[in-house]
Amino acid sequence: MRGFVIAVLAMVLASASALAFVQCNFDAAPPVSLPTGDSCVIGMSAMSNAHASTCGPGSYAGILKCTSQVTGCSLKCKAPAPGACLAGETSFITLSAATNAHVAQSGQPTSYANNVCCRFTDTADVSCGTLDATSVQLLNPGSNNDCATFNPNFPIEILRMNAPSNAHVEKNTSTVNSQNYAYALCAQLRTECNDQVDNDGDGFVDSTGIAGAASPDPGCLGPYDPSEFGTAQCDDGIDNDNDGFVDYRRSGGDPGCVSPTDDDEMDTSVIRICEADCTYVTDTICHADCAGRNGCGVVAPACDARQVGGFIPIDASTFGVCCSGTSQPAMSGALTYETDRDRVRATRVQQTTTGASVIITVVNFK
Repeated sequence: MRGFVIAVLAMVLASASALAFVQCNFDAAPPVSLPTGDSCVIGMSAMSNAHASTCGPGSYAGILKCTSQVTGCSLKCKAPAPGACLAGETSFITLSAATNAHVAQSGQPTSYANNVCCRFTDTADVSCGTLDATSVQLLNPGSNNDCATFNPNFPIEILRMNAPSNAHVEKNTSTVNSQNYAYALCAQLRTECNDQVDNDGDGFVDSTGIAGAASPDPGCLGPYDPSEFGTAQCDDGIDNDNDGFVDYRRSGGDPGCVSPTDDDEMDTSVIRICEADCTYVTDTICHADCAGRNGCGVVAPACDARQVGGFIPIDASTFGVCCSGTSQPAMSGALTYETDRDRVRATRVQQTTTGASVIITVVNFK
């Protein structure tokens, strides 16, 4: 759910309109400044009975573009490339040339050598979901039917073709169910919230309404949310309490998490309850992760695992008191030694700034 903005939150997969989460349209006059491949699948000579071209300089004025209800996410395609597409890209149509081209479905004996290589990403080029060759099919819903109605598993209608290969293309978006061509490239967008996989390991799967999602993941805002992670501390993929464990998990998760919606990773067992003096209830040790809890004051991380009132050096002239966060002048002075056969005893350090004497005894055993 992190960074996920959705236009319609009440999406349920049982609804064909909800399934058509990615919308593809013909734009006869796109912005002149449209970057190469940005929200463009192919250039088209017209809305129907059209030849195709690559996107970018030299393309037709009109373009086919596919955008989603996730802010900034779109299908971005680059010029035809003989051979395989790069990692993270996929091809579902091929062109006979860079312009004035016929099209053919990818991966078929009749496919052309020039792949239109696409990726479904946001403006930072981060994947918004998987839209690959396995999630795109050339179907024949007829001229008076759309992809979502014909096959709800492949609801995204990319474009129409008059044949599986050597084809002209069409994208008539002016009238619903008014296509001249019977063949349609129909797609499904797979994300972590509709792929029937427990991607974050919390024992919950996908969004409400997805087939097989008997226990929907609370991190999913909808079926096309790119991530099953949520915003609660026990579902955000972060070790918030620095104990080496992360989030609520079916196994191996943070012991302080009772569910993915728990917003505090701190362990609620006896040893992890923070008191006002920044200790756990069963010890007298200062714990940095208690800072800000139950009245605990500012704590330097270096104080962690030291006794309450212990000193840590802050700089050349200042020491800090663990748990209280207060600073004290540095101490210096002469040491006196007593030795015998078994040990060395060092005593007396004077706090020079105030003149007060602080007696410290250190015993080292041989």
